[in-house]
Amino acid sequence: MECTLCYDTGWLIEAKEKNGMVILELIPCLIPDCRKSGQKIALMSVNEMYFGHATMHPSGEYVMSLAS
Repeated sequence: MECTLCYDTGWLIEAKEKNGMVILELIPCLIPDCRKSGQKIALMSVNEMYFGHATMHPSGEYVMSLAS
């Protein structure tokens, strides 16, 4: 059965505004029974001109969040 929150993508994009910046975060699906949650499933390309502040995951392998 398809996940009702992420529609079987396994990830959600959460947007926040902090200190005048828009921050986008990729977060794992919040539903514990989601069969795709946490899997690497896609790549996202962004324009560095608009999102110049990247926060890396502690492993150094991927970007956790972007801010404008």
